[in-house]
Amino acid sequence: MNRRLKRILKVVLPLAFGLLILWLLYRHMDMQALLSTLRSDARFGIIFLGCLFGTLGNTIRGFRWQLLNRTLDPEVRCINSILTTHGNYGVSLALPRLGEVWRVATMSHYSGIGFGRLLGTLFIDRIFDVIALGVLLLVGLLLNAPFFGQFFTANPRITAWWSDVITSPWFYIIVVFLIGLLVALLLWVGRSQRARDLVKSVVEGLQTIKTMSQKWLFYLYTVGIWVCYFLQFYICFWAFSFTQDLSLSAALLSFVMASVGVLVPTQGGMGGWHFMVIYTLMAYGVESADAQSFALIVHTCQAILWTGFVGLTSMALLPLVNRNRNTVNQ
Repeated sequence: MNRRLKRILKVVLPLAFGLLILWLLYRHMDMQALLSTLRSDARFGIIFLGCLFGTLGNTIRGFRWQLLNRTLDPEVRCINSILTTHGNYGVSLALPRLGEVWRVATMSHYSGIGFGRLLGTLFIDRIFDVIALGVLLLVGLLLNAPFFGQFFTANPRITAWWSDVITSPWFYIIVVFLIGLLVALLLWVGRSQRARDLVKSVVEGLQTIKTMSQKWLFYLYTVGIWVCYFLQFYICFWAFSFTQDLSLSAALLSFVMASVGVLVPTQGGMGGWHFMVIYTLMAYGVESADAQSFALIVHTCQAILWTGFVGLTSMALLPLVNRNRNTVNQ
């Protein structure tokens, strides 16, 4: 398979998967209901305010990454850490998950820090995201425990479905397949000198969390990132009449479910984000058409239009802010 075809498939396959999920979610939607919401219910000024909090959260993420990068090189520029962080999301809108690779490669180009070492700092960045998301999920479940008790009692088919999943032979086949992939990866690392060198560099980057100064600021940034992300989502509840009366705990759980949905490898979490938001809102009594409108309008405005615009702008600014500096890729 030639490189051009691989590049095309990296764009087309995730996009097709995301569009398939959207088609399954929206194929029976009443378009008149969507148009009515767009004309008379959606308050786009409030949605835009939420966008600003999302941009602030990504900027704080850049500051947090700078703390790790500065441990590798005290002279690393903060503006590059911020712009590559924003640019990451712009790239991911076209090439899901490759935005992270672009972020590390571009930072390596402009800072001179080795790719593997920066990759280690990025792993730390994502590890703390997983921890934060896990804590938020736990809090959301605890706050909504009475609701879940009533919901599962009223919908016994969900419990039966999960029981069928974990007793299915396909479940164990998938588990064995994933373990096999992990073993194959470890064997490849053991046989390849290049892979071993990369792993050593990554481990060096991972160790920056130990040697980093101002650890308290790193943790504060982590809290700030997720507070901003939550406000980005929650503020949009006030943009629609059918969500503005939902409780804070309902918003928190919807936000966590949406964040899990972003893990689907599609452009901007397209499809997975919509699925999680729609069905979580419906569980809290929002009508299907209204939940569909909320997911489609908010995701399009925030993830596709605004975040994409900020990301592309950041990518364009990088060579300008570094035009008078030598760039070395070590």
